[in-house]
Amino acid sequence: MGCFRVASGCAARVAALAVTCGVAAAAPVDFNRDVRPLLSDRCFACHGPDHEDRQAGLRLDDRAVAVAALESGATAIVPGDAAASAVVARITSTDPD
Repeated sequence: MGCFRVASGCAARVAALAVTCGVAAAAPVDFNRDVRPLLSDRCFACHGPDHEDRQAGLRLDDRAVAVAALESGATAIVPGDAAASAVVARITSTDPD
């Protein structure tokens, strides 16, 4: 019984250390490393540099356009405020349109 207590106590400490190390090791989000590849893979076909294929007049490959107010009054990407970003609202919506 004593060995079980020692083993479970060690396991709890190791688990706590692993969680703490995992949190401490998280790197800040880097646009070019973390965000641009997602936009490129999922968004640029319709919201990229090709004027003929572009939908809603929105370019997500051009920061100035992506953070500017749209004709609708919404802003696609509001730096530092995901809740105000229309892109976040669209990708988290359950509405198929």
